Amino acid sequence: MSELKDIAPFVTPFITAVISFFTARSYYRKRKPYQRANITQQIDYWPLEQGKVLLQITISITNQGEVMVFLTEGFVRVQQIKPIVSNQIKECIENGTDPIEDGFASAKWPLEQQRILTGEFIYRQIEPSETEEIVVEFVMDEEIEIITAYTFLTNPQKKKKNLGWHKKTTFELKNELVGGNNSQKQKGGLQNGRSIKKNN
Repeated sequence: MSELKDIAPFVTPFITAVISFFTARSYYRKRKPYQRANITQQIDYWPLEQGKVLLQITISITNQGEVMVFLTEGFVRVQQIKPIVSNQIKECIENGTDPIEDGFASAKWPLEQQRILTGEFIYRQIEPSETEEIVVEFVMDEEIEIITAYTFLTNPQKKKKNLGWHKKTTFELKNELVGGNNSQKQKGGLQNGRSIKKNN
């Protein structure tokens, strides 16, 4: 009994150290070292002059991981869906054939405009659970009725594999542009002319 009392002062700190070690190891194993982010897009537009429309895309990036997210480069593309200007897609629709080629998930809609995001404009350091925004603008013809907006932001950790975070959204521009702004905020696509949300 006396021997146990003699070693007790040494055993207790040892047990405490062991428990602390395994607790810390479990914590750091749980922390994922990879950057994780979620992207949403809000699209607003206003009538301008000379038959033009200002299209504004607000990209929100939320850090959903446990390490800092770095943004260094990317791009935003706007493709025209309607009116249809692609002869190939027109022919497919007229002939009743599928305009989406084998091996592809969507049709090859013509590129309307593109913004390359580099340098200070895109550079962000986003802490866990925080959200940053990037605003991109396009001036387009008011005759365009439906577009698709695609955003890609490179993940610096997977740059060599050309991987990153992306979001694609289909958006209908209203024909009656009287004044003020028109807005759709979503995380998904288009349904019956209105934007809908989809879980990622």
